[in-house]
Order: sequence, then C-alpha cells, then structure tokens
Amino acid sequence: MFRHVPPCPSTLPLYGSLWCLAVTSDTERPQFDAEAAAQRLRERKISGLKYYNAELHPRCSLPSFVRI
Repeated sequence: MFRHVPPCPSTLPLYGSLWCLAVTSDTERPQFDAEAAAQRLRERKISGLKYYNAELHPRCSLPSFVRI
C-alpha cells in the first residue's frame, strides 16, 4: 500500500471512454505545474501529442462520479 494514491483520469480514444489510473507515492503527493510538465516533456523529447500538453496538465480534474 502507498501513502498517497490520487486517481488520474484519462480518456483512451481506443476504448472511447474515461479510464482511471493511479499515481502513487509513499513520500509526497505527486503533482506538478505546467512548467514542470513542459520540462519533463522536453527532457524526454516528447512532442506532437494530440490529446495532451503541458498547459492542460494543471487544469485536469476529476469528474464528479470519480471524486472521493
């Protein structure tokens, strides 16, 4: 068991619906802002994404039926 287990919703176009994953940590609640997301994308040489961008990341929130 992990101390922090926030859900991470994601739409998977292949399945046409919302799926929920979990981002887990024992030491701190995993979260980061748009600049941190942009930095990770640059470091990993990820570009041209169709459904995700760094500015979108901090705005992601859980739909009502997923909220705890």
